[in-house]
This record gives sequence, C-alpha cells and structure tokens, in this order.
Amino acid sequence: MKEDNELSVKELFVELSAYFKYARSKWWLVVLVCLVIIGGSVVTRYLSAPLYTAKLTYLVETGGGGGGNVILSQLGLGGGQAPNVERIQQIALSDQVGLKVLYEGVELNGKRKLLGNYLIDELELREKWREEEYGFAELELLDSIPFPISRDYASLHKALLNLLYVGGGPDGPLIRVETDALTVIAEVTVVTTDELLSIHLANTEFDKLREFYTIKSQVRQLDNIAVSRTLSDSLQRELTNVQKQLLQAQDRRSDIVFNRNRYEVVRLEQEQQKLILAYTEAYKNLQIAEFTFRSQRPNIEVIDRPFAPIYGYRYPIVRLVMLSGIISVIVALALLFFAYLWKKILTDI
Repeated sequence: MKEDNELSVKELFVELSAYFKYARSKWWLVVLVCLVIIGGSVVTRYLSAPLYTAKLTYLVETGGGGGGNVILSQLGLGGGQAPNVERIQQIALSDQVGLKVLYEGVELNGKRKLLGNYLIDELELREKWREEEYGFAELELLDSIPFPISRDYASLHKALLNLLYVGGGPDGPLIRVETDALTVIAEVTVVTTDELLSIHLANTEFDKLREFYTIKSQVRQLDNIAVSRTLSDSLQRELTNVQKQLLQAQDRRSDIVFNRNRYEVVRLEQEQQKLILAYTEAYKNLQIAEFTFRSQRPNIEVIDRPFAPIYGYRYPIVRLVMLSGIISVIVALALLFFAYLWKKILTDI
C-alpha cells in the first residue's frame, strides 16, 4: 500500500510538471486572457457611472421611550424596551415613512418630480419591469396615493420600497440607517449614481422620519391632555354654577322669611366642596400630563447634512488592475488545464 501511494505521488508530480511545461509553452494565451479581462474591467470602470454617497448624521434625545412603542405597535413591528435610537431605526425603514419619501416632490436637473418617479427614470426601472412583464411597468406615481389602491399600484409601491430599503440599487439598498444605542447617534446613508438624488433622498428620509416620529409618538399623550383638559373645564363650569347658586341661597337666608332655605345652602356648600376637590385633582392631572408631554417630547436634531458637491466614487484603478490580473491568471491556467487534459485523453485514445 505504501509503495502504491509513493507511486501515485510520483505520477502526480510528473503530471503537474508536464502540465506546467505545457502552460509555459502557451504563455501567449495567458497574456491574451489577462489583457482581455483587465482591459474589459478597466473599460467597464470608466463607462459605468460613479457612485455618489450622501450621509446624514443625527442625534436622538428624548426624556422617555413610550412614544416609540406606540408607533411600532401601529406599524406591526412590536414594542419592547429597545433604546429609542434603535426603535427609530425600525421606523425609518418602515413602509409608511418610505411612501412619504417616494411621494415627496423635488426639483432635480431643472424638473420637478416626485422622488419615486425620478427613481424610476434615473435607474431605468421601467425597461427592467417591461422585460419581466410586470403589470405596473407603465405606471408612475400620482400626486397622492390613489384610494382605493389597485393591485398594480400596490405592486409598484412594493417594488420601489424594496429598492429603497432591501436591495436592487447600484450598491444594494438605496437607503441604509445605522444607529449607535450607546451614543444615540444615527446615520442615514444613500448611494445612487446621481449626486443630487443622493442628497435629496438622504435629507427627505430624515425629514419624513422626524415629522412622522414627532407627531405619531405622542398621539396618546395628546389624547390624555385633551381628555384631562375637557374634564377640568367641565368641572370648572359646574363649580362656577354651584357657587352662583350658593350665593343666591345665602342672600335669601339672610332674610328671616326665607330661613327655610338653610337646607339648600348646606347642600350647595357640600356640593361645592366636592367639586373643588374634583377640580383640583383634574387640574393637577392636566398639569402632570402637559409636563410629561413636554419632558418626553423626542428631540431629533441634525448633526451633519449632505450638500453638493459629493465626490463620485469609482473602484480604485490600481486595485482593479491587480484583482483583474489575479482573476485572469487563474482563468487562463484553468483553461490550459482543461486543454491539457483533453489533449492527454486524445493521446491515450
């Protein structure tokens, strides 16, 4: 068994030596493959549009976390005790914020369009959809979301939302949101082949997120304030009415003829005392609700916004040539290996 193994190793060494000798004799083929692959990579690099990356950094400050849970429950994302900045990340990538971004009108290259329609034209999505025979290939976004929404429009929304947050752009999803729960700093990153589009997408994503979060996160607190204020006002009106009745009864009691109204005075005094206690409690609850609203109001502030000009990124030429060279050598040696095997098979036959 040992001698057989030594023999097979020797044969392998001989075959490899013969193969490399054959490959050296075909050096021109290796050079040709390298030139084709490297040249093709370089040409493709210069013909392809550069990528423009727009980054927007913001800070999340809030005194409480109840509002985020309300929104997440509305969006079907669940609540939990995750830091506010992480909850905001989930909200930023939600369909409701995404649709607000798509239906935002902006002026780009002298034309005013909805961002969603601009994406369709800039990324040539309509041609791709036609090739795949999608029913919404000829549709475009209207000034507002149609209601009731048709199946094709729902599919169009889904395709554009996937482009924003899932993938399909020149570098994966067009919009990425990254957060740091420790520093409560978040970053919106947009990568497209259009400089102004990247800037507008990053700014619009943040603006719609802040607008949506600020309004929706405190709906429950605003409802509590409204209920407390209504109750407080109602008790105040009732108390004022009882006080007027009490004064009238006391005036009548001062006359000996109307002394029989003493019972009514006592009743009104007792009712006044109850209303004072109830109004005091309601007013205190209103003040607490308003203070909580102010103290827990989320504060999402921009640290850094993107602005033109943005550097267009292309893969570094030196790194591209080196990588293409390595790949081309591997491809050339693989081709020569199969050619050598084929030649050997024909020779043995």
